Amino acid sequence: MKNNLTVQITKKYFYTMIIITTILVILPLVAKMFLSLRVWQGTEFFYPILYILNRSLGVWLIVTPLFIWLIVTYMFFRKMISYLEEMIVATKSLIETPNEKIVLRVELAEFENEINHIRIDSLENKKMAEEAGKKRDDLLTYLAHDLRTPLTSIIGYISLLQNEQTYLELDSTKRKNYIDIISDKANRLEHLLNDFFEIAKTGKSREEVYKEEVDLSLMLSQISSEFLPLLDEKKLEWDFKIEPNVFVQLNINKFERVLDNLIRNAISFAQ
Repeated sequence: MKNNLTVQITKKYFYTMIIITTILVILPLVAKMFLSLRVWQGTEFFYPILYILNRSLGVWLIVTPLFIWLIVTYMFFRKMISYLEEMIVATKSLIETPNEKIVLRVELAEFENEINHIRIDSLENKKMAEEAGKKRDDLLTYLAHDLRTPLTSIIGYISLLQNEQTYLELDSTKRKNYIDIISDKANRLEHLLNDFFEIAKTGKSREEVYKEEVDLSLMLSQISSEFLPLLDEKKLEWDFKIEPNVFVQLNINKFERVLDNLIRNAISFAQ
């Protein structure tokens, strides 16, 4: 764009110089040559003019080109300054009023197109950055909420095992089952924390969304058993009824989040 504008201005500059020089320099020379084809008498009307022209033609041919060059150069310099000022104003408006289309004079049409492309790209990049920021904030919010689920389960089962009376009532199988649940939830909590820091750092989750075949009956039974401490605390009981060997295709982590939230809300608002 810069080169094209420079070429256009340079062409106009030299064309203007040539045209004006032709009119003010070459035409007088041609006129002299034409008028010298005959002899003019001192009594003729045009004789004084021709006399002055003939005497001052040398000076005219030296001074006129210099004068033309100064005037034309000044005019084009002013025009280039006005172009530059308009481009500076357009650049400022790109920052101050990016939503408004930039309109320039015809000579700066190419610059106008380019700066409007930059403006549109800037708006799109800003929108994408805002959407990415919102998505990251949403992910962090959801993940922070998900962190409470395994943490609550861990605290609940540890509380049961720390309670001497409850501990004595549990057989070795249930104790091992509770410890296994605590271990599983601790691993899940570690994974969520790593994902949390990954999102905070890059704005993206490392968790891949994929489906696999799952025994839904067994999964529901395991998840529901993890809420036994909360149920005991509120003196609630499960009325758990599901057909055995129900296999479905789903994403385990995401489905577990949904069930955790549903069950937790049900327990929290149970009367």
